Amino acid sequence: MMAGPNPFVLDGNNNLKLQFAPILPGWLFAEDGTASFTFLGSVLVTYVNPTKTDTWKISPTSATITGVDGHTELVPGGVLGSVQAARVRNLEIKSITVFYN
Repeated sequence: MMAGPNPFVLDGNNNLKLQFAPILPGWLFAEDGTASFTFLGSVLVTYVNPTKTDTWKISPTSATITGVDGHTELVPGGVLGSVQAARVRNLEIKSITVFYN
């Protein structure tokens, strides 16, 4: 429900991707439009959905990833590429913020 059915996928070239596809109703978001959970036991994932739209009706516009070293990277479209996905899987990422709208 929070991450979606298959967050890690392989693209047509067998490259690893990380794509969150939560199935969250709008009422589940806090007053400030956020909802958070822990992914893989240590990666804080926060969804920012200011309109509180049901997530199955919208797509992410971008994501920000923050490494355990403090480095932050903006990911347009919200789909993490091979290097970023591997860093998440290897627990080298501390947090991911996924933005809608």
